[in-house]
Amino acid sequence: MQIHLDKSRILRRVPREFIYQLKRVIHKMQGRTFNKREQERLIADILDTLQLNFNLTPRQIHLAYEFHRNQKRLQKFLDKD
Repeated sequence: MQIHLDKSRILRRVPREFIYQLKRVIHKMQGRTFNKREQERLIADILDTLQLNFNLTPRQIHLAYEFHRNQKRLQKFLDKD
């Protein structure tokens, strides 16, 4: 299980208890057998909950996804060097 806590990550600034609980949730979810469809629905439910609690617009959720995707691309590029 990986939780990115690099200097550039915002998760570095949240309380340690949050990180601990996040690890527990991920660990519990890994123990269950989910097919791809159930995993997609689970992520959609989590994003929906975050959207409601943080008062985010669908556009902001989409921008967050794009930001994540661009970070992945950048990491792949950096790994090549």
